[in-house]
Amino acid sequence: MMEQEKFFRTLALILGVIVPLVVVAGSAYFLLDLSTTTDGGTMVADGGEEVSPAMVLANKMSYNDKYLELRGIVTEEATVCERKECPQEDRCCGCPDNKDLFLSNADSGWQSSTAGRMTLLDKGGSHLCSRLVNSCQYGCNSWEPGAIYRVSGKFYATPPPPGWMMSLEYYFMVDGKTMLSQVSWTDTLSNTINYWWGSLRDSLSSGSYIAR
Repeated sequence: MMEQEKFFRTLALILGVIVPLVVVAGSAYFLLDLSTTTDGGTMVADGGEEVSPAMVLANKMSYNDKYLELRGIVTEEATVCERKECPQEDRCCGCPDNKDLFLSNADSGWQSSTAGRMTLLDKGGSHLCSRLVNSCQYGCNSWEPGAIYRVSGKFYATPPPPGWMMSLEYYFMVDGKTMLSQVSWTDTLSNTINYWWGSLRDSLSSGSYIAR
Protein backbone atom coordinates (compact mmCIF):
# COMPACT_ATOMS: atom_id res chain seq x y z
CA MET A 1 0.00 0.00 0.00
CA MET A 2 2.79 2.43 0.89
CA GLU A 3 4.56 1.70 -2.41
CA GLN A 4 1.32 2.47 -4.30
CA GLU A 5 0.95 5.77 -2.43
CA LYS A 6 4.55 6.68 -3.24
CA PHE A 7 3.96 5.85 -6.91
CA PHE A 8 0.81 7.98 -7.14
CA ARG A 9 2.51 10.82 -5.23
CA THR A 10 5.41 10.75 -7.71
CA LEU A 11 2.98 10.60 -10.64
CA ALA A 12 1.04 13.58 -9.28
CA LEU A 13 4.29 15.52 -8.90
CA ILE A 14 5.23 14.80 -12.51
CA LEU A 15 1.80 15.72 -13.88
CA GLY A 16 1.33 18.73 -11.64
CA VAL A 17 4.77 20.34 -11.72
CA ILE A 18 7.28 18.90 -14.17
CA VAL A 19 4.98 18.56 -17.21
CA PRO A 20 3.69 22.17 -16.95
CA LEU A 21 7.29 23.41 -16.63
CA VAL A 22 8.26 21.50 -19.77
CA VAL A 23 5.25 22.94 -21.62
CA VAL A 24 6.09 26.49 -20.53
CA ALA A 25 9.76 26.08 -21.48
CA GLY A 26 8.82 24.59 -24.84
CA SER A 27 6.38 27.40 -25.55
CA ALA A 28 8.98 30.03 -24.65
CA TYR A 29 11.53 28.39 -26.98
CA PHE A 30 8.97 28.23 -29.81
CA LEU A 31 8.05 31.89 -29.42
CA LEU A 32 11.72 32.91 -29.29
CA ASP A 33 12.52 30.86 -32.38
CA LEU A 34 9.51 32.31 -34.17
CA SER A 35 10.61 35.83 -33.35
CA THR A 36 14.04 35.24 -34.88
CA THR A 37 12.80 33.58 -38.09
CA THR A 38 9.70 35.60 -38.84
CA ASP A 39 9.37 37.26 -42.25
CA GLY A 40 8.01 40.43 -40.68
CA GLY A 41 10.36 43.40 -40.94
CA THR A 42 11.47 45.50 -37.96
CA MET A 43 13.48 48.71 -37.87
CA VAL A 44 17.06 48.62 -36.62
CA ALA A 45 18.93 51.38 -34.80
CA ASP A 46 20.83 52.76 -37.81
CA GLY A 47 17.66 53.37 -39.81
CA GLY A 48 17.83 50.14 -41.80
CA GLU A 49 15.28 47.38 -41.77
CA GLU A 50 15.69 43.88 -40.33
CA VAL A 51 14.11 41.23 -42.55
CA SER A 52 14.68 37.61 -43.55
CA PRO A 53 16.53 36.62 -46.75
CA ALA A 54 13.37 34.89 -48.00
CA MET A 55 11.33 38.06 -47.62
CA VAL A 56 13.86 40.10 -49.57
CA LEU A 57 14.06 37.51 -52.36
CA ALA A 58 10.28 37.43 -52.65
CA ASN A 59 10.15 41.23 -53.13
CA LYS A 60 13.49 42.08 -54.72
CA MET A 61 12.63 45.41 -56.32
CA SER A 62 10.92 46.61 -53.13
CA TYR A 63 14.22 46.24 -51.26
CA ASN A 64 16.51 47.42 -54.05
CA ASP A 65 19.15 49.91 -52.86
CA LYS A 66 17.96 49.68 -49.25
CA TYR A 67 20.12 49.28 -46.15
CA LEU A 68 19.05 46.06 -44.42
CA GLU A 69 19.97 43.75 -41.58
CA LEU A 70 19.60 40.04 -42.34
CA ARG A 71 19.96 36.88 -40.30
CA GLY A 72 20.71 33.60 -42.06
CA ILE A 73 23.03 30.72 -42.76
CA VAL A 74 26.09 31.27 -44.94
CA THR A 75 27.03 28.60 -47.50
CA GLU A 76 29.75 28.52 -50.13
CA GLU A 77 29.54 28.07 -53.87
CA ALA A 78 30.46 24.67 -55.27
CA THR A 79 33.94 24.63 -56.82
CA VAL A 80 33.65 23.44 -60.43
CA CYS A 81 36.92 23.44 -62.39
CA GLU A 82 37.85 23.22 -66.05
CA ARG A 83 39.93 20.26 -67.13
CA LYS A 84 43.29 21.45 -68.44
CA GLU A 85 46.98 20.61 -68.33
CA CYS A 86 48.32 22.18 -65.14
CA PRO A 87 51.90 22.49 -63.91
CA GLN A 88 52.94 20.30 -61.02
CA GLU A 89 53.11 23.27 -58.64
CA ASP A 90 49.54 24.35 -59.43
CA ARG A 91 47.50 21.26 -60.19
CA CYS A 92 44.21 23.18 -59.76
CA CYS A 93 44.99 25.88 -62.35
CA GLY A 94 41.64 25.12 -64.01
CA CYS A 95 39.68 26.17 -60.93
CA PRO A 96 38.15 29.67 -60.77
CA ASP A 97 40.12 32.38 -59.01
CA ASN A 98 37.09 33.40 -56.95
CA LYS A 99 33.83 31.98 -55.70
CA ASP A 100 30.83 33.29 -53.83
CA LEU A 101 29.24 32.93 -50.44
CA PHE A 102 25.45 32.79 -50.19
CA LEU A 103 22.96 33.75 -47.48
CA SER A 104 19.63 31.98 -46.96
CA ASN A 105 17.11 31.53 -44.15
CA ALA A 106 18.68 29.75 -41.20
CA ASP A 107 15.66 27.44 -40.98
CA SER A 108 15.44 26.74 -44.72
CA GLY A 109 16.50 23.10 -44.43
CA TRP A 110 16.55 21.11 -47.69
CA GLN A 111 16.51 23.31 -50.77
CA SER A 112 17.89 23.37 -54.29
CA SER A 113 21.35 24.80 -54.81
CA THR A 114 20.01 28.17 -56.02
CA ALA A 115 16.52 28.59 -54.57
CA GLY A 116 16.09 30.97 -51.66
CA ARG A 117 19.62 32.29 -51.44
CA MET A 118 21.37 35.55 -52.26
CA THR A 119 24.98 36.26 -53.21
CA LEU A 120 27.12 38.09 -50.65
CA LEU A 121 29.77 40.57 -51.83
CA ASP A 122 32.09 42.86 -49.91
CA LYS A 123 31.61 46.64 -49.78
CA GLY A 124 33.60 47.03 -52.98
CA GLY A 125 31.47 44.51 -54.86
CA SER A 126 34.13 41.76 -54.87
CA HIS A 127 33.80 38.03 -54.17
CA LEU A 128 34.32 36.95 -50.58
CA CYS A 129 36.35 33.82 -51.36
CA SER A 130 39.57 33.64 -53.42
CA ARG A 131 41.75 30.70 -54.43
CA LEU A 132 44.99 30.56 -52.50
CA VAL A 133 48.20 30.82 -54.54
CA ASN A 134 49.07 27.51 -56.24
CA SER A 135 46.44 25.75 -54.16
CA CYS A 136 43.14 23.93 -54.53
CA GLN A 137 41.86 25.59 -51.36
CA TYR A 138 39.99 28.86 -50.99
CA GLY A 139 40.27 31.54 -48.36
CA CYS A 140 37.11 33.39 -47.31
CA ASN A 141 38.76 35.86 -44.93
CA SER A 142 37.01 35.56 -41.55
CA TRP A 143 33.81 33.99 -42.93
CA GLU A 144 32.93 30.51 -41.74
CA PRO A 145 30.61 28.66 -44.17
CA GLY A 146 27.91 26.72 -42.35
CA ALA A 147 27.55 29.26 -39.53
CA ILE A 148 24.62 31.58 -38.85
CA TYR A 149 25.34 35.29 -39.26
CA ARG A 150 23.64 38.62 -38.82
CA VAL A 151 24.79 40.83 -41.69
CA SER A 152 24.13 44.48 -42.49
CA GLY A 153 24.52 46.26 -45.79
CA LYS A 154 22.70 47.13 -49.02
CA PHE A 155 20.68 44.87 -51.28
CA TYR A 156 20.75 45.48 -55.02
CA ALA A 157 18.60 43.99 -57.78
CA THR A 158 18.53 44.83 -61.48
CA PRO A 159 15.11 45.42 -63.07
CA PRO A 160 13.69 42.30 -64.76
CA PRO A 161 14.06 42.04 -68.55
CA PRO A 162 10.99 42.90 -70.68
CA GLY A 163 8.39 40.17 -70.33
CA TRP A 164 9.96 38.74 -67.17
CA MET A 165 8.42 38.95 -63.72
CA MET A 166 11.58 38.81 -61.61
CA SER A 167 15.10 40.16 -61.49
CA LEU A 168 17.84 37.86 -62.77
CA GLU A 169 20.75 39.59 -61.02
CA TYR A 170 20.74 40.44 -57.33
CA TYR A 171 23.27 40.54 -54.51
CA PHE A 172 23.90 41.87 -51.00
CA MET A 173 26.91 44.10 -50.33
CA VAL A 174 28.04 43.42 -46.75
CA ASP A 175 28.95 46.38 -44.58
CA GLY A 176 29.19 44.46 -41.29
CA LYS A 177 28.69 40.98 -39.90
CA THR A 178 28.32 39.10 -36.61
CA MET A 179 28.53 35.32 -36.30
CA LEU A 180 25.64 34.19 -34.10
CA SER A 181 26.14 30.44 -33.83
CA GLN A 182 27.23 27.26 -35.48
CA VAL A 183 24.50 25.14 -37.04
CA SER A 184 23.31 21.82 -35.63
CA TRP A 185 24.62 18.53 -37.00
CA THR A 186 21.36 17.98 -38.91
CA ASP A 187 21.70 21.33 -40.67
CA THR A 188 25.36 20.60 -41.35
CA LEU A 189 24.40 17.27 -42.96
CA SER A 190 21.70 18.95 -45.05
CA ASN A 191 24.08 21.68 -46.18
CA THR A 192 26.74 19.10 -47.10
CA ILE A 193 24.25 17.16 -49.20
CA ASN A 194 23.12 20.38 -50.91
CA TYR A 195 26.72 21.37 -51.59
CA TRP A 196 27.69 18.10 -53.24
CA TRP A 197 24.42 17.85 -55.13
CA GLY A 198 25.04 21.32 -56.56
CA SER A 199 28.62 20.36 -57.39
CA LEU A 200 27.52 17.19 -59.17
CA ARG A 201 24.84 19.01 -61.14
CA ASP A 202 27.17 21.80 -62.22
CA SER A 203 29.90 19.37 -63.22
CA LEU A 204 27.65 17.64 -65.76
CA SER A 205 28.70 20.25 -68.32
CA SER A 206 31.53 18.99 -70.55
CA GLY A 207 35.09 19.76 -69.57
CA SER A 208 34.33 20.31 -65.88
CA TYR A 209 35.03 18.40 -62.72
CA ILE A 210 34.39 18.78 -59.00
CA ALA A 211 37.43 20.00 -57.11
CA ARG A 212 38.30 17.96 -54.02
